[in-house]
Amino acid sequence: MAFFDQHDVALVSVTQHLNSGDSLGRLAINTLMSFAEFERDVAGERTRDKIIATRRKGLWIGSVPPLGYVLQGQRLAIKEDEARLVRRIFERFVSLHSVGLLAQELTEQGVTTKTWVTRTGKVRGGKPIDKVYIYKLLNNRMLIGEIQYEGSWHPGAHESIINHAVWEQAQGLLSEHRRPRKARLVAENDFLLRGLVFGEDGRAYSPWTSSLRGNRVYKYYVPQKDIAL
Repeated sequence: MAFFDQHDVALVSVTQHLNSGDSLGRLAINTLMSFAEFERDVAGERTRDKIIATRRKGLWIGSVPPLGYVLQGQRLAIKEDEARLVRRIFERFVSLHSVGLLAQELTEQGVTTKTWVTRTGKVRGGKPIDKVYIYKLLNNRMLIGEIQYEGSWHPGAHESIINHAVWEQAQGLLSEHRRPRKARLVAENDFLLRGLVFGEDGRAYSPWTSSLRGNRVYKYYVPQKDIAL
């Protein structure tokens, strides 16, 4: 209707009393638009409530499960060949202490990301594993049997792939990698927008720092869900 008004176009229906050219017709149109907006909002709330209720049960909501899992209904089940790859990535990271070296090693071995087939029969994924993918994998708490809803991680209904000992080793190394970069520039180049930048889900973006390039460290902000997944 806003588009029609911009071009002085009237909406007239011959089967209902809808005529944007008179007051009664405009009232009917505005009433229908209000109810349509209300129904859309209610449908969105129902969808969100259903997603939260499903995740509270520890079940999966989404299209493609993470690397290491396959869907059986709404429950995640371990896919052994992918699970072995996930364990190998964690073990090699603990051994190498470097995401860059690990990414290079996996690329040389021809290891790729998860592949899947869409409903239309198209093959997706299967790309070379890079550092970003590895970081996301190493931070994915689903691999230790948890699932996220309402902004927090909770026990899921699926089995864990990574045991807690290896997980804690990997998290310790990731923390060591982040700590020196933050300490170097905290005095003069701290994240000025920390806690001020929010995403569509209402959660604050997390500060993130790139690897050191020469004498420069590039800083930016990323959604928390991208770090978790």
